[in-house]
Amino acid sequence: MELTNFSYLNARNDYKSSLAESKPIQHRLATGKKLVGSNKDIGAIAQSTGIRSDRLQMNSRRVTLQNFITFLDSQQKNLEQVRGIYNRMSILSHKALDPTFSESANSHQSDKELLNKEFNELSNELDGILARKVNGQLLFGGKSADFTDGLLDEVATGATPQMISIDVGTTKGKMTIELSPGMAPDQIWMFQGDLPANLSEYFDASTYLNNGNFFDPTDTARLQELNTRLDDAFDQNGIFTTGPWQTQGSADALNYDQFEVEFNTCDVKVTPSFHANNGAFGATLYGNLTANNSLRTNVPTGDSTTITMIGVNAGNTAIYRVKANFEPSLPYNDLEVPGSSEIYPAISFGNIDCSNINTSAKAKKVLENLQGELENLNNSMAQVAASQRRYENEIHHMEDMEIVNEVAAGKIADSDYANEATELAKKSIKMGLAAQVMSNSANLKDVLIPLTTEHFRSNILRSTL
Repeated sequence: MELTNFSYLNARNDYKSSLAESKPIQHRLATGKKLVGSNKDIGAIAQSTGIRSDRLQMNSRRVTLQNFITFLDSQQKNLEQVRGIYNRMSILSHKALDPTFSESANSHQSDKELLNKEFNELSNELDGILARKVNGQLLFGGKSADFTDGLLDEVATGATPQMISIDVGTTKGKMTIELSPGMAPDQIWMFQGDLPANLSEYFDASTYLNNGNFFDPTDTARLQELNTRLDDAFDQNGIFTTGPWQTQGSADALNYDQFEVEFNTCDVKVTPSFHANNGAFGATLYGNLTANNSLRTNVPTGDSTTITMIGVNAGNTAIYRVKANFEPSLPYNDLEVPGSSEIYPAISFGNIDCSNINTSAKAKKVLENLQGELENLNNSMAQVAASQRRYENEIHHMEDMEIVNEVAAGKIADSDYANEATELAKKSIKMGLAAQVMSNSANLKDVLIPLTTEHFRSNILRSTL
């Protein structure tokens, strides 16, 4: 009967297919793995994959930013230590100004020499701090600066002098100046700190005729007046000036002569080199200008970390070509912020490695130097603190986004569970209905068999008469 009962066979097939389809659903619900296949809900899979990718990227960036904040925290703590050393140096320098302290003794160290010994030990400690690293990365370093754009004079009809000031974060380093003025002389000035306010009027273009006459007497006289006043201010905070420099040919011949100016608060050293086309002309000019004190150097006071470069025509208003680049004495140490293209500039401080306080005059100069270094130190500490706060806020934002992404991923998972639970219920209902059909088919067989095998037979149908 079962082989010919279509309802039973169909119900049994439905039952078996529903059972087979419900097993993977039960497995997915039990394990919590991806519930919906890509052939069923591509959108859900794409959203879930995208959220998971975002979470992995944010977690990675958060870890690297945490490490970067640790780096910044190390910088801040070391800068605090530097400030303590500066304060102690300041106390020693003030003591060295005491007129009752001796500066020399026959067989014993003088009072100021004893103070200077501790001062030098503190200076060596600053050197050690500058060399410290975190995970192989130097905590401190120098930053280079390009003065060229603000110094260049390319306007043939203009007489206005050029000036640019940049805070290089240190009181020592090397400035490389390349100058091609041609035969019409021009002068480059290098100062530490900003110029006196009363000189700012000379850099106002409206105070010059700018009529295109390279030798206009009014303009050239005003430029010469500026050069004279700059010369007067040079002894206070000047570092180097070329004097009225010339090169063979025109400015556009680009016969650059070069001056490497290495400076600190104790010494200034200039190394000149001359273009091949200038030859002996440049060497002779250098000697003459040095002899008449037009090409000058001056040891800066160290009370500022700003460098001001000035370009002024000398007796003309023609153009000049110039390049000026500053290189710090410390290694270049700008860093790329993890996970971004932002550059975190190098942080530095002065180690005051060439100063002494064994005389009152030297102690006074050290105090001036410390004033500039403390100002730079405070700026550096403020920069580090601002960066710490910024990246801590960014980490907090990523933590908030992690919660949002987790909720979104949870909603997708909840939707999948609801979908699978519905499918499981449908399969269970189908299996139940199929079981009922099979049961009813079996019961119907029990009723039909007696009707077909145990029916009444008449005498006619009897096998025997």
